[in-house]
Amino acid sequence: MAYSKSSRWLLIAGIVLSIGAAIAVYKVITDDSILHQTPGDARTTEKGCGTELQCAVKKVIGNASAYCKRPIEELAVYSVKWVDAEVFESRVGRFKWLNQDKGTITFVGDKAQFQNASGTYMSVTYECDFDPAANAVLDVRVRASAIP
Repeated sequence: MAYSKSSRWLLIAGIVLSIGAAIAVYKVITDDSILHQTPGDARTTEKGCGTELQCAVKKVIGNASAYCKRPIEELAVYSVKWVDAEVFESRVGRFKWLNQDKGTITFVGDKAQFQNASGTYMSVTYECDFDPAANAVLDVRVRASAIP
């Protein structure tokens, strides 16, 4: 099959971009600072983040997902259904400092539905206050309605 000169260049460019994307994903997946994090390493004001919230969240989102999910689910009287999200990271739409000096973060999301007494699922907004230094959930809250 013969390709035109411009088609060959587009094909080569696509292959190069695909390889570059694969290398970038591999570097993220094999980043030792994320994979082998211990409670002491999670302190958000250390390890080069300073007071930058986005950097702090990136370092602790995996631990927060492990510790926040169950306490949120336990607030449901009947059952809970997670929607539009396979992993906790995509269930958190927003985050904010709970206490910047202590490095604690509040994760906020709206990808859950709680079942009510009549069996209907209602959208809820949930918050999880997380202390990365101790890998501990400080508090969780849920209210009816999705994030505006």
